[in-house]
Amino acid sequence: MTTRIIPTLILNDGRPQGASLPYTSTMLRSFFILLSVIVLSWACTPQNELVSGDEDLRLSFSQDTVFFDTLFTSLPSTTQRFRIINPNEGAVNIDRISLSENSGVFSMIIHGKEGNTLEDIYLRGGDSLMVLVEARISASEETLPFVIEEQVVVEANGHNNTLWLQAWGQNAYFHRMGERISSAEIWAADRPHVVMDSLFIEETGALTIEKGSKIYFNNDAYMLIRGSLNVEGTPQDTVTFQHIRREEDYDTIAGQWLGLYFTPSSKNNRISGAYIKNAYDGVYVWSDEIPETPAMIIENTTIENMASSGVFLAGTYAKIHNSIINNCIGYVLACASGGKYELIHNTIANYNHSFRIEQPTVGFSSAFVPGRQEDPSVRLDDLSVKMENNIIWGDFEEMIILIEATDYGFDFDVNNNILRTSADNIFGTENFYESDPGFYYLPFEQQFFLAEDAFARDKGLPTELTTDRSGEVRDKKPDLGALEWRMLEE
Repeated sequence: MTTRIIPTLILNDGRPQGASLPYTSTMLRSFFILLSVIVLSWACTPQNELVSGDEDLRLSFSQDTVFFDTLFTSLPSTTQRFRIINPNEGAVNIDRISLSENSGVFSMIIHGKEGNTLEDIYLRGGDSLMVLVEARISASEETLPFVIEEQVVVEANGHNNTLWLQAWGQNAYFHRMGERISSAEIWAADRPHVVMDSLFIEETGALTIEKGSKIYFNNDAYMLIRGSLNVEGTPQDTVTFQHIRREEDYDTIAGQWLGLYFTPSSKNNRISGAYIKNAYDGVYVWSDEIPETPAMIIENTTIENMASSGVFLAGTYAKIHNSIINNCIGYVLACASGGKYELIHNTIANYNHSFRIEQPTVGFSSAFVPGRQEDPSVRLDDLSVKMENNIIWGDFEEMIILIEATDYGFDFDVNNNILRTSADNIFGTENFYESDPGFYYLPFEQQFFLAEDAFARDKGLPTELTTDRSGEVRDKKPDLGALEWRMLEE
């Protein structure tokens, strides 16, 4: 066997010339692959994810001011929101978001994180950041509304972007923990009154509310009157009863608080020049027996947006004059379990704009009224009703339900009213049936002024009511309803 000897050149590092380099070549291949991936990744990164420190890149806001309508001191606001917007193609790193003053009035939740300061926030191009804001104002001695302002400062790319926070605050008289009034008391109009849960006027108590007062009720709050309530509003200085939230979103929502309830021991109540809205029941009065003098007089008052009834009267004596009652899911007006009632120059209306009306919403009964039979306070008694110069109208073809109990009186003295009902055999021929009164505004606007060519004009009989709901003088031929016609501005 012949042996062939191949000469080998030994390199300086001890490696034979021509020997393979498996370890070194693998590393080089991996390095070049990794480098390629990095380069390709950089080249493929979307522009909106590349952070730029260019000072020309500015952020913007979804609005220039976050406004909180008048807040009662010590109570929290509803939550407002705004967005910080990056309108640029490239991403921006926000150095810091903070409040300018740290007054303690405003609190923020930034991108889901609670706190008034947040740093180092990445915001892609074309994206936005949600910020939630609440306000709570401390009490002071101020009687008039006051304003508190502060700025949200967003620092990015050497610029400070600012947005204003503005909250109007108002001090109020707070009534809490089932406060009880057992003697004569006057509520002044210099500050709003806020009923946080319930307020009781005892049999020995008498509450007078001055004209121009504002009465606000928390969720499910109510006023229970065993004594007497005297509301001294006027058409020009109305006394308002409503829910504590005054933002526009809450303006017409029914059932936000419970209402005003008058027990059988309550007497000599008068509600004048009031605006009562958005409760479960507006005014609810019941008596053990029909009193000799009115237990309730309602005049120059508007009651609307009730989840149940606007005015519910059970076995009592009440007068309603120059008033507007409308937009109730249950009864706009119910005179139940007998009683004595006088209705003069009222507009009583119900339309489908907030809910669908599927039954009569005005009831007269010497027995129970459907839907309230479960109330143990009501009973059966004689019914006597006087109606003059009223409008009872709405979308339902039969707006009035009549329920007569056997062996109890059922007496009606009804003249010169517009009534949407077929019960002319009960109410008599001296009324107008199925004649649209001719309101100027659409029903959802809840304004019941008459149009110039309205059918209801000049159809009324002269009465002792020489002015209307808004204080306008009635002429010698008064119009039907609560409002005398006048020229309206377009």
